Amino acid sequence: MFFKEMNNPVYRVEDSTLYMNSNTKTDFINSAVSKSKVSTAAYLFQEVTGDFTIKAKVSHEFLGVYDACGMMAYEDNDLWAKCAFELTNFGTHTIVSVITNKTSDDANGVNLEGNEVWLQLARKGDTFAIHYGIEENKLFKVRVFSLPMKQTIKVGFVTQSPNAEGSEMKFEHFSLVNKAPENIRTGI
Repeated sequence: MFFKEMNNPVYRVEDSTLYMNSNTKTDFINSAVSKSKVSTAAYLFQEVTGDFTIKAKVSHEFLGVYDACGMMAYEDNDLWAKCAFELTNFGTHTIVSVITNKTSDDANGVNLEGNEVWLQLARKGDTFAIHYGIEENKLFKVRVFSLPMKQTIKVGFVTQSPNAEGSEMKFEHFSLVNKAPENIRTGI
């Protein structure tokens, strides 16, 4: 898989695993609270036209609040969607979804034990879906939403560390295909 780069990612690929650093003090958020716009997180992507499904087993050490790794569908700094496995300000490991149409709608999902989870982000037309699972083929819905993006957008892997010095994060068995799940709500 060939990647294009945004925000100087440091990474390597070994077998079917992508190791990617979260750069120091980086994030992707258009804050509804502070009104600030930050688009500095490391991002590896491919340009994708039409429907897609991106999936990986993600893990990291959760060193700082809001440290996260996940997937993103990105048109520009004002129109994007991100799902990630994040350390919250409540001290929990959670699946977060951030849907940005000028301003970010930032939502914590289910809290999980452990440091790894399967994540999936998919598009079918203008409908997107985020799923997670402890097992690869047993996914649970986080969110289904509409986002009016162009047909060709950037789709890939993102790492962030807004409040810490960063660390290496892992994406195992990663895949990106130009096909949506048969059922966008179930992710299968």
